Amino acid sequence: MSIPDEVAQYAEGKRITSYFDLGAVPDEEKGTKHNWLWTTASAVEPYDYDSWRVFLWNRRRHRYETSHRQHDVEGYFPVRVQSPQAGAFETTFALITKDDDGKFRRRTYLFDGTRVHLTATEEYRPDAGGNVSKPGALDTEKLQAKIPQQGWFRRRWNNLKRRLFGKG
Repeated sequence: MSIPDEVAQYAEGKRITSYFDLGAVPDEEKGTKHNWLWTTASAVEPYDYDSWRVFLWNRRRHRYETSHRQHDVEGYFPVRVQSPQAGAFETTFALITKDDDGKFRRRTYLFDGTRVHLTATEEYRPDAGGNVSKPGALDTEKLQAKIPQQGWFRRRWNNLKRRLFGKG
């Protein structure tokens, strides 16, 4: 199952790095729709994503809306989604991020069909609970060393120019 264009249009020029179905929503006019969790990256960085977002299908307005949005994060795969039990609407998902103090943390959230709730935060050790990067995968740190990194201001400036003038 791929993410529908109705949701993908909200990428705002960012690259969708992963997406997950958070459950089906019956709609009498539009048919069955799904709630979505996605992660996106603004640029090539040594981490996997820099923002994540949960979309819900609004049955009354017949459109997708943002339930929760988190940006300016340093996120790493894997993202874990636990499907709801039969007849339940709640879906649990966990994201791994690196905080300002340099520590990795796994945050577990509960999506109740409308809102996202943080339920747990625990320290995460990449070597203990599964590697953050998979063996045999590209070593992005080596690749990143070859690419000159733009500073914070330059990235913002280029993003503004791209939005206003369509140039990079």
